[in-house]
Amino acid sequence: MKQKITIQKRADLSSDNLSDRSGKKHKGVFLPYWFLILIGSILLFLILYFLYIRVMTSQPANGNFENSIVRDTTTEEVDRNSFDKENYIAEEDLLQANINLAEYLRGHKLSEPIIAELVLQAEEKGLQTLEKNQEVVVMTPKNAERFPKSFIYRMAPNKSLLLKAGQEPEVSIMFKTIKHSVRASGGIIKTTLWEAVLDYNIHYRIIEQMEEAMKYSVDFFHLKAGDKFKVIYEEKWAGNEIIGIGRLMAVYFKTEEGEFFAFWVDGIDQPGYYNENGQSVKKPFLRCPVKYERITSGFSLERLHPKTGELKPHFGTDFAAPHGSPIFAVADGNIELADFTTNNGNYVKIKHDAIYETQYLHMDRYAVTPGQRVKQGDVIGYVGQTGLATGPHVCFRFWKYGKQVDPRAESPTQMTALGAKDYDHYLERKSELWHQLREIVYFDGHF
Repeated sequence: MKQKITIQKRADLSSDNLSDRSGKKHKGVFLPYWFLILIGSILLFLILYFLYIRVMTSQPANGNFENSIVRDTTTEEVDRNSFDKENYIAEEDLLQANINLAEYLRGHKLSEPIIAELVLQAEEKGLQTLEKNQEVVVMTPKNAERFPKSFIYRMAPNKSLLLKAGQEPEVSIMFKTIKHSVRASGGIIKTTLWEAVLDYNIHYRIIEQMEEAMKYSVDFFHLKAGDKFKVIYEEKWAGNEIIGIGRLMAVYFKTEEGEFFAFWVDGIDQPGYYNENGQSVKKPFLRCPVKYERITSGFSLERLHPKTGELKPHFGTDFAAPHGSPIFAVADGNIELADFTTNNGNYVKIKHDAIYETQYLHMDRYAVTPGQRVKQGDVIGYVGQTGLATGPHVCFRFWKYGKQVDPRAESPTQMTALGAKDYDHYLERKSELWHQLREIVYFDGHF
């Protein structure tokens, strides 16, 4: 009888009509299909939105611009025999001083045979000394009978050494996946280019490449507040850490003197930077021979000499610079003179070709000898105050056909011209980079 009652109750619970104690029946409650579909759609949308946010926020930081594009990803060899972190307790050990690997391992009470084998294998992989301020991740197994004590030491941002102190000691290299991304950013200078680069979250190492690409067009020593720049360059990432930069692919500057472009073009006979007209940015002569502070006196047919008080022509341009600053050859050539006179002090004269010569006066000392061949940018001496000089500077003189002329009025700007095939490749490359430069906006919303 009890069995029947139980069966009857189950039958009642599964029936379409339910009865309460009063004997009244209530119809079963069902949700409409359209309502279930609506709820399911909302849940699916929320899941997809969450995944989208996760993907977007995992991209490298890009300051205030939306132009960080992952162009290519390469993966180096990864050790697939890594331990299971769930079976270990990890502790970070910050090293307070350089320490020999063997000595460090002895501090963890390992046996000498195991230490000797780990040290031997580590040396084969380039590790002997653990360096100060580096971290060692000490992995202590939860079950020492099943898993060996292990250590992780980062040798480089993308490279770590895993040491397993088991009965069969093993040292292996673990590599992080390296991602190469293209970064496009820009900024407006308020004080210095250095501070602007940092303010706009651009990697500071790109400045050197910017200066190299634009040194013939832009005076980097005298950039002013309001000058604008844009850059496109490669970044290298290991996980969430930037480990370096690659090539500067394009750079743009807008100063009081005008607008200047440089696009990196490879895959041609003469790879290098080319301007918006397809001409090489490299010119025969640098803008100036020294990193100067100011021009104290320009080329003039009549000037009151600050030392003698005489009114006479000044056939040079005086670049004031700190004592001892390096002086550079403005173009390739042969050292014609490296000598001393009462007026010039220590000076150097370079013959560049059948047309042009340059002269550098008042050096503290020169670093070349007559007959020596120099290339553009080579150090030929150091700023001084020898001869008739009131302060440390370089009096730069420019000769054309044996006559001194104003270098700022000359335009010896023969630039490499591209062949037809290379020019087509340049146009394709320029078009791609030009479009990316156009997409970069400043805070004020202007190009």
